[in-house]
Amino acid sequence: MHFMVILTLISGLANAQDEVCPGQFALSEWREAMDAVDDAITSGNGTLAQRILDDVHGVMRCTAEVVTPADLGRYARQMSVVAFYAQDDEDAVAWALLARKIQGDTSVSAGLESYEQMLQTLPTAAVGGTEDKALVFPKKGAVLFDGRLSSEARALVSVPHLLQVVDKSGVATLTMWQDGAAFPEDLLGTPTSISTPKWYTEPPLPSGSDAVAEAAPVEEVPVEEVPVDEASVEAPVIDETLRFEHEKAVKECAWQGDVRKAWATGGAVYVNKKSWSVRTDDERLAFGVVLRSCGEFRAHRRLNKWRAAKKSFSFKARTYREAMVEALKTPEPARKKRKSKK
Repeated sequence: MHFMVILTLISGLANAQDEVCPGQFALSEWREAMDAVDDAITSGNGTLAQRILDDVHGVMRCTAEVVTPADLGRYARQMSVVAFYAQDDEDAVAWALLARKIQGDTSVSAGLESYEQMLQTLPTAAVGGTEDKALVFPKKGAVLFDGRLSSEARALVSVPHLLQVVDKSGVATLTMWQDGAAFPEDLLGTPTSISTPKWYTEPPLPSGSDAVAEAAPVEEVPVEEVPVDEASVEAPVIDETLRFEHEKAVKECAWQGDVRKAWATGGAVYVNKKSWSVRTDDERLAFGVVLRSCGEFRAHRRLNKWRAAKKSFSFKARTYREAMVEALKTPEPARKKRKSKK
């Protein structure tokens, strides 16, 4: 399937309030965003951490890359930590259950004692779905559920999950969040034997996890055991206090309020009465931090695409630059709060 067709399919499933996918949301961008969340948590800026995580949640549908359990587990833990300190108990528990399913009973870093205590009281997640139907695989492709090959239509209820349909080339033609065991009807069919795609390597299953919907009846292929890198999924050290103050977040933005004027040249961006050079990678990264601190996530993504297009001498560079400026001038789309489903 042509890449633009893939993006159109993914975009069509998005909420009308969300931005239409301007292009692929790369996993490298996701990891960069999670690094920014760690920095925000470490500095006690709960508002920024929450806004970054919500933005990622909205644009995950735009990825055509296969999501790994390590990345998803790290994101789930961040979502749970921030929800916990925002006193959103329902989301804190739901995302913690997903993190436990993926990572197992891992402990968190010092400085999160209250959150650690909450983890000790997590319930055993119920399992829902059906055994009469199975997930239908595309020809020579696969369905990944929470980063693992799966054909079972069974899942933890009241827990968010990530579902991907991947073609024979390893390209995700559909990436979507799923609440609980509410599997899309058009992906369900009669259970049949399936084969493991050549591009797939089974990740190691952590101990003590609530693992379900992962043991698909597939051909056994020897894989090398790879230890889980706990450093990549541990929560950062903080002082137990996250601030969720909108006014303070506005003051910490470089232009402290709404964007009144914005424009860009080949090597610089101007917002209100300030300017930033973006000629080098370091300058782009620095300006990306500024954009995130001001909640300009669409502009940040388009900045990345602009710089990448410039490096490759693509004719789309100017288009991305103008799109970034337009994103600065218009409000970020509102995100709807996730509702749990059985």
